[in-house]
Amino acid sequence: MLLALARHGVALKILTGLALLVLLTVLGGVVAIHSFREANNVFTTVASTQIDTMSDAAELREHTQAIASLAPGLFARELNEGSLLDFTTKAFNQQNQLQALIDKLSSQVKDSQGLASINAEASALFDNADSLSTAIYEKAALQDSIDKAIGELVAIRDNATGALEHKAFGEAAVAIAIRSWIAAFNALNSTALESLATTQPNALSVMAADMAWHLREAEIAVQSATGAEPLLGALQKRLAAIAGGPQGFIIQRQKLLLAEREIEDLFQKNEQISGRLAAAVDLVVESIRNDVAAQNQTLNATLAGRSRLLLIMGCLGLTGALAVGAFTQMSVVGRLNRLRRAMTGGHASEDALDLTRGSDEIAEMAQSVVNYVNEINRREEDIKRSSLRLTSAIETLPTGFSLYDAEDHLVVCNTRYRELLYPGIEDFVQPGQSFEMVVRKSIERGHILIPHGGIDEWVAERIEHHRNPHGLTVQQRANGVWVEIGERRAENGDIVAIYTDITEHRNFEAQIIAARENAERAKDVADEKSRTLERLSERLSKYLSPQVFASIFTGKNDITISSSRKKLTIFFADVADFTETTDSMESEELTALLNHYLTEMSRIALSHGATIDKYIGDAIMIFFGDPETRGVKEDAVACVNMAVAMQRRMRELEADWRGRGIQRPFRMRVGINTGFCTVGNFGSEDRMDYTIIGSEVNLASRLQFHAELGGILLAHETYALVKDLFPTEEQNPIVAKGFADPIRVHKVLGVHDQVNGTNGVISAHMDGAEMHIDIEKLSEADRVALRNLAQDLVLRLQP
Repeated sequence: MLLALARHGVALKILTGLALLVLLTVLGGVVAIHSFREANNVFTTVASTQIDTMSDAAELREHTQAIASLAPGLFARELNEGSLLDFTTKAFNQQNQLQALIDKLSSQVKDSQGLASINAEASALFDNADSLSTAIYEKAALQDSIDKAIGELVAIRDNATGALEHKAFGEAAVAIAIRSWIAAFNALNSTALESLATTQPNALSVMAADMAWHLREAEIAVQSATGAEPLLGALQKRLAAIAGGPQGFIIQRQKLLLAEREIEDLFQKNEQISGRLAAAVDLVVESIRNDVAAQNQTLNATLAGRSRLLLIMGCLGLTGALAVGAFTQMSVVGRLNRLRRAMTGGHASEDALDLTRGSDEIAEMAQSVVNYVNEINRREEDIKRSSLRLTSAIETLPTGFSLYDAEDHLVVCNTRYRELLYPGIEDFVQPGQSFEMVVRKSIERGHILIPHGGIDEWVAERIEHHRNPHGLTVQQRANGVWVEIGERRAENGDIVAIYTDITEHRNFEAQIIAARENAERAKDVADEKSRTLERLSERLSKYLSPQVFASIFTGKNDITISSSRKKLTIFFADVADFTETTDSMESEELTALLNHYLTEMSRIALSHGATIDKYIGDAIMIFFGDPETRGVKEDAVACVNMAVAMQRRMRELEADWRGRGIQRPFRMRVGINTGFCTVGNFGSEDRMDYTIIGSEVNLASRLQFHAELGGILLAHETYALVKDLFPTEEQNPIVAKGFADPIRVHKVLGVHDQVNGTNGVISAHMDGAEMHIDIEKLSEADRVALRNLAQDLVLRLQP
């Protein structure tokens, strides 16, 4: 064919060449069009799929980061019922959006197990965030309840101190009860304050028992404070509302500790779940990127194969296809290579933008590549913005926040952490800095108070506690700020820490302690005064009748010279033949005998409600009707009952005294009169005596003088009041000194009836005979001897 062409002229060669060129051009054009269409279809399919998948993957990461920030964001807001509802609604919307996105990705990616893991971790994170929001709301409510209780305790203390110190209470028992209530309140208040500093539930249980005990003491004091019940009762109700019941102070404190621990556990769990969720998202995103890379490789391989095919077609055309080759290189191959470089570079370069100018397949391919690269870049910017949102959420926390990795290098912290712990070196505290370097830099700047023992020892101890945290710690900074540090180690070794400024709380505790010390000092002074008053009142009571003593110290009677007229029943008792008896006794024996006699009589008088006026040697002056009276008749009856009891007791004492060798025991005469007397304080402004005066008093003394030994003689006035209750016998009228007319008198009968015979004792005293027999003390032999003696006595007494 070549030889045949050689014989042809140039025109034929040209025509043949042109024919071959046309044939090659047509063939190449057909091949090129087919290649372009196939590449365009593959690229359009891959690009549209990749853009949607990468867009969904970026949106998935954004949603998971937003979900992870739900729990930290709770610390940036003040929780109430409204905000809890908003949080729940937001979390529900986020969960629905995430579920829809996962369902969409399920049809685009192969890693269905990774999407299921994301769905499970996200659900766990939503549940944990919901529990955390509820726990934080409950903690705030409990803290508010405790703060109100502390304020109420302070108000009760101020009310009690102000009101009780300025209110006068007369009775010593009331004053003692008030002080007992204040002591119980201070002990209860002290227990409440101690509970604020403890973090051990067992210690709080012990404090709860102490507080119940102190509350009971205060309740007993209120019941004893006669005259101050309205004031103390109101304060006691307020105190019981704080300290007692299921909503008591200690119970609220225990619930608060449990809530704080629950919050710490939930926050740690949130970090763990967030870590697992982020890891699952990273795996899914990485799987998507691998799929995209594989598709890009397929597309690049397709484009490269089509380019090689076009080059081969150009080579076949040799010189005749140079024009076609040049055109193809410039218009097709070159543009395709530029498009491949734009895809490989991952950014929309000027070459890629230039390729979009046109309406052919390459321009459409270039436009798809530009859109794809721009979308990828936009999604990466969205991811960066999500990270910034998480950082902003941490920044809004009112407390300091830090996260150190397992190697003890700072990962992230907020500004409050830098300002609270490291003022002046905030720029030094940056991610990547080690915890030890941060601490040592702070020591160099004087932020930390180093105790005795050296810097290195303190730093080593602080690092050990940081790496192995165990509960809350409190640290005082050099600038006077108190910081509560709560550190937790995550399962992956990261250290999450919260730093709270508790300076105001510590200052308030110091004020409470100072107030308690002042109260204790005041209590000591008051107790000493109370003891002095008790000792003085005890001594004075020995010199005064109990009724007079009580009326003076309760304020019923003023300590002034004053008197009044009252109808009284007056009692006079005197020991008969006292002088003859004392002549035969030593003074010590006489003193003991007289004191024994006066003590026994006084005990009987007080048991009958009598007012003992005075002791006049061996005589006793007593009256009924003042300062307390039961009525004229009742007072007279009580006086006669007392006189009978005294005479009967004298008969018993007489037997006892004779048994102790006293030859002439005391025998008593009693006179009783009822009439109007002048009663009150008599004496001078410097010394006075509470007594009675008047002719009726003198008459009672005269009656005693005329009474029989062991007998009771009544004036007619007294007889008229008691005649229905006591057997009496009217005696001959007596002439009493100081009284013009004879006095009608009555003798009380049967004074000793109950003594003789009813209790086994027989006594008889008369001129020429003395007899005292206690039958119960006699042995059988003594009884036989006594019967023989009685028979002999009967025979001798016969006329």
